[in-house]
Amino acid sequence: MHSDFSAMAKRARAQILVPEVPAELIRARSSALRARGRVRALVLTGVISLATLGTTAAFGTGIYNGVRVWLSGNSAAVVVRSFAMVREPTIADLRSAIAHATFPVVLPVGLPSGTHIWRIEFAPAARPNAVFIEYRNDRAKFNFGFALGDSSVVSQGVLPTGAGSPPSQSTYRWRVGRETVLVLKRSISLRDAERIKAAMMTASPLGSLIATQPMLSKATVLGIAPDLGQVAARYVPASGHTVVLGPQYPSLISKLAQHDKPLLDSRTVYLTDIPSIHGEPDYAKATLRWPHIIAISAAGVRAINAVLRFTGAAANCDCDILFNRPNQATYWVWELQRSPSATLTKYAVNAKTFAVTRTRE
Repeated sequence: MHSDFSAMAKRARAQILVPEVPAELIRARSSALRARGRVRALVLTGVISLATLGTTAAFGTGIYNGVRVWLSGNSAAVVVRSFAMVREPTIADLRSAIAHATFPVVLPVGLPSGTHIWRIEFAPAARPNAVFIEYRNDRAKFNFGFALGDSSVVSQGVLPTGAGSPPSQSTYRWRVGRETVLVLKRSISLRDAERIKAAMMTASPLGSLIATQPMLSKATVLGIAPDLGQVAARYVPASGHTVVLGPQYPSLISKLAQHDKPLLDSRTVYLTDIPSIHGEPDYAKATLRWPHIIAISAAGVRAINAVLRFTGAAANCDCDILFNRPNQATYWVWELQRSPSATLTKYAVNAKTFAVTRTRE
């Protein structure tokens, strides 16, 4: 059961480029057998970050049914059994995760300007003593993850050896209060690690949360196109709550509208009973559970579908969609065409009649 973290990370990065199979589509139109097949496909195409859990070490044997890690010097070995994941987290998502942690969480600070948090993972889900954060900043070439854990459950000792044992990786490691921080040496320079360490040493949990807020999504972002976070940062209006849908969603919107169904929030998923194959976590055969959280109401789905029909894009729209309800009488829907010109068009939809009007904005 050996695991090659480097190979896992490379495969994960390649998989991220594959379009997502939305969880809602799986639920809406598949039989139990076909749904399981699509769930496996969803996991394998990038909803679960192999790179994060494979390249950020976790913490000691005290983590019940979550992540088990052995530490020896600057080396760590990890086995994954269960965790919760949130893709494109908002400040509310991050606050919820760390509020239930067993230790005061000091988040990484001193990161390059323009850095964005793409995913967070935490284990165990109900009472985390390990939190994983994956950052992206293509301009600064800063794309990797940190592991933050309760120091009281970090186990020092001899790393496991022999058949079926997980491999070890070399890490930078430091402590901030009751927290242990790890990051792989091969994913960050010593200079960057030392800068972040120094900044964290003088940070408080609240101060680090405030500093992290600009790195989080300002909208509910559904879809795994790598630039959706940038779309949200650039186009989401300042007021109200906005949902951003990737290019995989227009066909799903049409199907949900036909059945008067809401669109569920698929960003959060809980994985349990994760088996291993050849030493690697086999996420495709894990037990997956999505909380039943509505991202867009059935009426909101009808409003988006009305716009897609109005523009003739219901069957095929190579676009991102932004959705916002500024008041009880109106829905706002934007279409952002995925073309070199990146044309953004705004529509107002009457909440009673679902009549569509193109706006000048």
